[in-house]
Amino acid sequence: MHFGKEAWRTFERGCEREWLVTNGLGGFAAGTLIGANTRRYHGLLVAALNPPVGRFLLLAKLDERLEAEGFYYNLATNYTAGGVTESGFVHLQRVVVDPFPEFTYSCGHILLRKLVFMPYGMNATVILYRIYNGGLPARLILVPLVNYRDYHGNTYQGEISFRQEPVAGGVKLTGREGFPSLVLRSGAGEYFSSPDWFYGMRYPEEEERGLNPWDDHFLPGRFEVVLPAEEETVFAVVAAAGEGPGPGAAGRLLAKEYKRLARLEKTAGLKDPFARALVRAADAFLVKRHADTATVVAGYPWFTDWGRDAMIALPGLTLVTRRYAEAREILAFFGAWVKDGLLPNLFPDGGQEPLYNTVDAALWYFQAVNKYLQYTGDEDFVLKVALPVMDEIISHYAEGTHFGIRMDDDGLIRAGGPGIQLTWMDAKVDDWVVTPRDGKAVEVNALWYNAVCILENLYLRFKLA
Repeated sequence: MHFGKEAWRTFERGCEREWLVTNGLGGFAAGTLIGANTRRYHGLLVAALNPPVGRFLLLAKLDERLEAEGFYYNLATNYTAGGVTESGFVHLQRVVVDPFPEFTYSCGHILLRKLVFMPYGMNATVILYRIYNGGLPARLILVPLVNYRDYHGNTYQGEISFRQEPVAGGVKLTGREGFPSLVLRSGAGEYFSSPDWFYGMRYPEEEERGLNPWDDHFLPGRFEVVLPAEEETVFAVVAAAGEGPGPGAAGRLLAKEYKRLARLEKTAGLKDPFARALVRAADAFLVKRHADTATVVAGYPWFTDWGRDAMIALPGLTLVTRRYAEAREILAFFGAWVKDGLLPNLFPDGGQEPLYNTVDAALWYFQAVNKYLQYTGDEDFVLKVALPVMDEIISHYAEGTHFGIRMDDDGLIRAGGPGIQLTWMDAKVDDWVVTPRDGKAVEVNALWYNAVCILENLYLRFKLA
């Protein structure tokens, strides 16, 4: 995708489109085309400290300034109580997302390009700079806006106290004892400590949702990089939870990530360019809980792994793309968590036990298993792992389980009760269920009939009594 200046003629227009990169752990980096953070979830490093949950905002932004030939160019774009207080997007010429976002700025005789990506399997973000200075010697100043909060939260000055320690090429910042430090390193220039705070960043998207739109960020200091006259300067800044990779590894890590995505496209075997793009996009939603346990993030920026979403999305994410091993891991993982015939509705952000308030997720499991068998022919897995889970689900639904879920005398599934939301229409405010659907929901019973038919066919296929 290519975007030009027409996409950000105004601040509001420039905030309409957002970019996202992920790390296969549930962590991510995200923002708007023009670099303004308009959500509390925007940031250059949102690390999943207990993959795929435990997500913390560590690095909100890395704002750039240029000093060249007596002029000062501020490339930052920020929104505060005073409105758009910094409008660096006026220098933005082009944004290309293919597959990682690359931003091109023009300031006098200087052309600055930066590319943002996350190495797979690491809670780290790499910002790769390529700057051509066609004029006199100049200076680039990089100002990190640091935080250490739950990504659903807000921070005010004084709530977090940061300790700075110098490291090679940068600084280590400790905001919460017992949690990984944020390590910032640059492959060029020098770091200078000058602690301060950025007060009152305003998130219009949160304001629209009726949530707290204010956030403060810690300013630990700055990186200063000299840009020689008529030369190209190439370097990387790496932000990591813990030590992470060094900036010198940026090129190798980027090449490795391009190679990994190309391998996914090749494995899928799809020729259409749009379909190949979907293969890359699908990768963002497949994450690892453990080395041998894949799961599905239901959506960005704030969802975790939900049973219903995982089962519905599994065929498109893993079967069409021929990622069969991950499909098997997902089915085994969710199947292992079935309790009294119920598949988990969701795994909370804090890493607690799953919630089970869903009537349809367990029934979607049958559809996912059936599709898995159609694509792979893996009878051994279905017979030994999936089928016992399916038997348990059918048995509990027929006899009755939690949340009033049971088969009625007419063979249909009844579910629900006061204050309980069990279907995909699950909005709830305090004890008020916005869309109560007690009784025999039509799609639930379609799924129930489908599940019974699939189980019957499996019994016939495997010649079971």
